Amino acid sequence: MNDQGQIIKAMKNIAGRSFEQLPSGKVIWLALLLCGCSPVPINVLRSPPTNEVPPQGYKLYKSYDFANEIDRPPTGELDVCEVWGVDHISRKDGGMWNPDGTQVPANDPRNFCEWNPDQVKWIEGGYLALVTDLNDKVDGTPVVSGLIATITSYMPPVYIAVRMKVPADGGTYWPAFLSYSPSGWLPERDFQEFECSNSKSFTSSIHDMVNGEHKMTATKKFKFPVDLSESFHLYSAKVEKNRITIYLDNIELWDYYKEGLNIESSYYLVGNAIFQGCDPDLISPEKKKELFPKTMIVDWIKIYKP
Repeated sequence: MNDQGQIIKAMKNIAGRSFEQLPSGKVIWLALLLCGCSPVPINVLRSPPTNEVPPQGYKLYKSYDFANEIDRPPTGELDVCEVWGVDHISRKDGGMWNPDGTQVPANDPRNFCEWNPDQVKWIEGGYLALVTDLNDKVDGTPVVSGLIATITSYMPPVYIAVRMKVPADGGTYWPAFLSYSPSGWLPERDFQEFECSNSKSFTSSIHDMVNGEHKMTATKKFKFPVDLSESFHLYSAKVEKNRITIYLDNIELWDYYKEGLNIESSYYLVGNAIFQGCDPDLISPEKKKELFPKTMIVDWIKIYKP
């Protein structure tokens, strides 16, 4: 029995009625809704779109197509980074200390992985590759990885889309598309973050400063029936006053609204790394061969403004 047949049979058992007359896309969409599974139809996930659909009223403002050599960072607008959040944490010394002299917590991923411009590479087909690998330098952190960021911070409203292929094993790797404040760190907006999970799921989170302390004020986890590491997908976000909307493959996942939400000009980052607390020195040599290297591949980044 094919996927559609299995879905129809399950729906008959649940609802006691026939759905054969529904178009296939609607059958799959309705089944997933009833099962509480993926908000994106499985046929879309298996054949993801190659082009973004920007919100109504938004026009293309910046486009970085990495098949075009002049768009490959470092440029005047995109940079390969040795910093976390551009101005937040220096990675040149291994990232063990914050700029104010305080020590990074023991389980912080910055103790085990540093951003290194050499890990931003270009591969056949005109793609940008962010490579996470073991560090061959004795005096460095155990792992090095690639990160790119916009040099310019963008004031909302803004819509940004990234076409990329994430690595598998999200529980070890930390591919993410996010934004940081130019004033240091917060607010942080994690649009898609494959932390502490496999590559069939990711989280979206809102981080703010509340009463002088860092708080994760909202978060959602999305699970999918398809391994997202198997294909390129479109990851995008719209940031407006009091509102952040998250999309996958042009399908809305989460429309987060909060009156007074701290929305400011932000840098946008795409990075690959290892997850918090993942100390490679505690991983067996055999397992390391399975885990490293891993590559996140970026096709293009596009920014839209009204």
